[in-house]
Amino acid sequence: MLIDKTTIFLVFMLVQALGAVIYWLTVRRHPHLPGPGWWGLGSLAAMFGFVGILLNGTIPDILAINLANSLVFCATFFLWFGLRAFYAKPLHKGFLVFNISVASLLLLVCTFVWPSVAARIFIVSLFNGFGSALALRELLLQKSPSMPIEVNLLRAFLGIDVLLHFLRMLGAIVMPPSGSYAAPNPLEGFFLLTFVISAVGRLMLFITLISGRLQDERMAAEERARSLAYYDALTGLPNRRLFMDRLQQMLADRGREKSGALLFIDMDNFKTLNDTLGHDYGDELLVEVALRLKKSVRVGDTVARLGGDEFVVLLRDLGDTGPAAANRAEVIAEKIQAELNLSYQLKGHAYLSTPSIGVALIGVQGEGLESLLKRADMAMYQAKGAGRNTIRFFDPEMQAAVMVRTALIEDLRFGIAHNQLKLLFQPQVNSEGLVIGAEALVRWEFPGRGTISPGEFIPLAEETGLILPLGQWVLEAACQQLHVWSQDARFASLTLAVNISARQFKQPDFVDRALKAITSNRIVPSRLQLELTESLLADDVEEMIAKMAQLRTHGIGFALDDFGTGYSSLAYLKRLPLDQLKIDQSFIRDLLTDANDASIAGTIIVLANNLGLSVIAEGVETREQRDFLVKLGCHNYQGYFFEKPLPIHAFQVFALNCGAAPGQFAVLPVP
Repeated sequence: MLIDKTTIFLVFMLVQALGAVIYWLTVRRHPHLPGPGWWGLGSLAAMFGFVGILLNGTIPDILAINLANSLVFCATFFLWFGLRAFYAKPLHKGFLVFNISVASLLLLVCTFVWPSVAARIFIVSLFNGFGSALALRELLLQKSPSMPIEVNLLRAFLGIDVLLHFLRMLGAIVMPPSGSYAAPNPLEGFFLLTFVISAVGRLMLFITLISGRLQDERMAAEERARSLAYYDALTGLPNRRLFMDRLQQMLADRGREKSGALLFIDMDNFKTLNDTLGHDYGDELLVEVALRLKKSVRVGDTVARLGGDEFVVLLRDLGDTGPAAANRAEVIAEKIQAELNLSYQLKGHAYLSTPSIGVALIGVQGEGLESLLKRADMAMYQAKGAGRNTIRFFDPEMQAAVMVRTALIEDLRFGIAHNQLKLLFQPQVNSEGLVIGAEALVRWEFPGRGTISPGEFIPLAEETGLILPLGQWVLEAACQQLHVWSQDARFASLTLAVNISARQFKQPDFVDRALKAITSNRIVPSRLQLELTESLLADDVEEMIAKMAQLRTHGIGFALDDFGTGYSSLAYLKRLPLDQLKIDQSFIRDLLTDANDASIAGTIIVLANNLGLSVIAEGVETREQRDFLVKLGCHNYQGYFFEKPLPIHAFQVFALNCGAAPGQFAVLPVP
């Protein structure tokens, strides 16, 4: 023979062993790739099949022949399976088992029933050629492959395999071998050498396909990373980063462009949707909102999602003049509003949502990026404040008010930290004209501006959280004053009422803070009265009652402020450890002219008496009001008829002179 068959077998086995190692390493490092696993099994099957051929003569020929050829069948069909898996197609394992079983059965027949070397060669070539043809068909069905040159080469090698197996089948018919399986055949060495060359080519091309797939995956991952850097993962809209780039570019080009506009859009009550139905519903709403926004704007405009339920729309080329730009921006905003007002289908359920839209115009000459964003944001919050589901354009007066408000917040923070606050004391007087106590009222003395009204800074403190340090300062200052009074017999019996905000009372450590203020100033707890508003009853009543009861055990008193104007429930009222009800001044103001106010005031007084509580009327400004309250059974009062809130020295003078008629007090020295 011109070519040594054993050498060819060894080379073929070496190629298959190398392929098995490469495929195994690929599976270890990239387990998500399904193809290399099948190709590795095919390499092992082919290698062990040719081991069986080499063992011919060492083990019984029948066993060697059938083992070798069955494994070679498996190797060929595993090649086909690997290609289907590589291209994410379903595997037909039953078809694989059927073909291998039929081929092995036919080999057994040709070995025992009808011994024929030519028949065995024909069967082996038939099924191997069939497997190669299936693999070739798989590649031919790949439309627009990612690596066309490599795929075409692989098609060529598989085509050669099919042709060689066909020629072997033809040779077995035309020139059937005689005698044993190892009988000389002038073409057998040629066939084997060609199969080895084809196997080497397939291995190299499979490695190339794997490398190409991994490269494609890396590029796709990089593209996804780039996309995530500039696009919102949920809606696919540009994210804040890309939007800011486009806005910056538009501002840089505004000398060459017409006026534009920036729309801030916030979906009303979105948090309620998330809290009640779940985040899946919220996400579905956001996706639908994004689709509707893109449908509502023009080509060239930008729709972006900043986060949460906040969207922005950047409108370009709206007109040469401000009025023209405003008109066109309003038309687009109204279109967006109408589109977003339509019903949504969220997981099969109808849902209605509305937008609040703020609009800031972008002129040929204008502010910078941050200023523009603030303007649109302020306009959007103005839309929310106007009742939601509205459109508001930025108002310069609104910006001025916001700037003043922002400055006031910072000044208040500074004032709390640097003792710019002071307490005034409004007397509380009984029906005998004696001062029984006072309400501590905080005032802010701002350098250069004088006294700032509580109506200005208390709401700001509530909104910003500064009410917590402010309220703590008032509580500490009140306890310090009670300590001073406790050293003077003339004032030792006075009580001092301190307003406690709902936010302050809800602090987890409020009880500890209050008790610490009492003990550190060494005061009698019963001289301190905490005034709570009815708004506390709107939340966790049980927690409120527990805290009140804990403080009450130490002797601290409680009054319910502004009674009758809030959330009071008689069921809760009887459970609260109260000492006093305060009739709100809104019922006192028209007490003499409005029968309803008189009836309400009388009812509160009767209720307090029946519950064993004292009652005090706020806002008493005339003698007639005081006299009417006396007839109703109210014997404690507070208001300008007696005195306005006073500094501590003036209050003490008033308390010592309180036996005279209002306005006729003699001034006595107070140490």
